[in-house]
Amino acid sequence: MPYIEIEGQSRPVGPGVLTIGSGTEAGWRITGRGLAPLHLMVVPELNGRLNAVPGSGDADISVNGEALDGRSHTLADGDVLRLGHDVSATFRLVSRRARDSREAFLRDTLRGRVYRVANRSEIGRDLRSTVLLQEPDVSRTHAEIVEESEGFVLHPRGGVTLLNGHRVTEPAPLHEGDELVVGRTHLRFSREVPRSTLVAPGAAGRHDSRAARMRTTFMGTVALREHEQRMTRRKLGRAVAIVAIALAVAAGLVATIGAGTQSAGAAGRSAVFNGSGDRPAPR
Repeated sequence: MPYIEIEGQSRPVGPGVLTIGSGTEAGWRITGRGLAPLHLMVVPELNGRLNAVPGSGDADISVNGEALDGRSHTLADGDVLRLGHDVSATFRLVSRRARDSREAFLRDTLRGRVYRVANRSEIGRDLRSTVLLQEPDVSRTHAEIVEESEGFVLHPRGGVTLLNGHRVTEPAPLHEGDELVVGRTHLRFSREVPRSTLVAPGAAGRHDSRAARMRTTFMGTVALREHEQRMTRRKLGRAVAIVAIALAVAAGLVATIGAGTQSAGAAGRSAVFNGSGDRPAPR
């Protein structure tokens, strides 16, 4: 999980906004150091990025020695922020424990499965693969992740692999939060231990061996991007449908309440009329 570290203390960032300042409205309050009441906001975006945003127009903030001057900045691992006179903060994507360990994980964002990445992990349809994907457009050895001196590196092998939306044609280093697309499966790379304890087995024998022997039907880059666009349109369509249903329910409630109010008013007027007009005739 991303976090901000200030003088040995750390606070996680997300899922909400992390605020730093000297006022009582700040989530992380630091007094006597020249900070504005609301000095800095760390704001998460829908795409997973985190932005450093000044909390006020006169907030003195610099990132890696460059003043923000009221602008927002997309944070990267290791960025050093200077706040006020002498407050130094460091942004980290993963915890120190995760950085010091040799563990890494791939999470299937659709199915929720988690795969532990070893020093050499294959992604493909072969039953010996660490990440076994039994899809017709996934080759037997589609891609491979290798632990090297600089970290974990993605090596394309026998099929089209996208890394953060771009096709990988040569070895590429992996960073926290990177998204791989293999066939129709989305895999997110992380050095943090997953919250889910369900780690998918990579051993053979628990899956359909016939799928491993199928002929590979490759999906080209254009087809893969069209597939991504279709998935995006489906998500937007579901969101629009949910909003439309909510609006229809709200409109129905308003109409029901309005009809009830009108009925009550009509009944009241009728009662007043009868009370004043239905008097007994004088003898």
